Amino acid sequence: MVMLMNSCTFPEALDRVGEYLRVGTAIAPEPRQRPQEARKEIPSTFAYAVSIWGPARRDDDYVASHPYCQRKGIKHAAGAGRARVSGKRIGQDADCIVVPLRDLFTEELVGVECINAEGKKQTFGSKGVVILGNDLDPRIPTRIFEGWATTAVTVFGDAFFKGNACGIVAGGKARLMKVAADAVKKYDREVLVWAEEDGDG
Repeated sequence: MVMLMNSCTFPEALDRVGEYLRVGTAIAPEPRQRPQEARKEIPSTFAYAVSIWGPARRDDDYVASHPYCQRKGIKHAAGAGRARVSGKRIGQDADCIVVPLRDLFTEELVGVECINAEGKKQTFGSKGVVILGNDLDPRIPTRIFEGWATTAVTVFGDAFFKGNACGIVAGGKARLMKVAADAVKKYDREVLVWAEEDGDG
């Protein structure tokens, strides 16, 4: 948990715990890495993403009453929540729709996209996908959409799809084809890509 919250290595986490408990650590510290020695780390905002998503309210009526949802015609929570969030793009203590972003294959949380009342968006953690609807029935084609709002309206709002559709939020036009290719690997079924004209999901 200390490693996750502080984006640090195991020895660094031990040092922090040791300082807090006022005891030494038994493991020798790792040699300092040079700047060019890149290492894969959890984004520093991931811990904040987890802290946002945990307490977010996810009931349909509360999420659908958010100004952004009302403008977009969204009448369901559609996998999202609503919480107070602070960020450079969205503002301080902003009332936001919180869209959980997950790894397509493991479905583990990797980040959140927060959307304020004006429609400004900010991601904390990493980019991921949102799977909406029924992804268990192999007879249903999987549709890949750019943004959460379009996916939510199409999957849950359109009478043709309602109740028996599968939509995946790619998280932007640039990610459409990659997510579509990954969806083919995961589901081994028909995948349709739905691009938006204005790019505003």
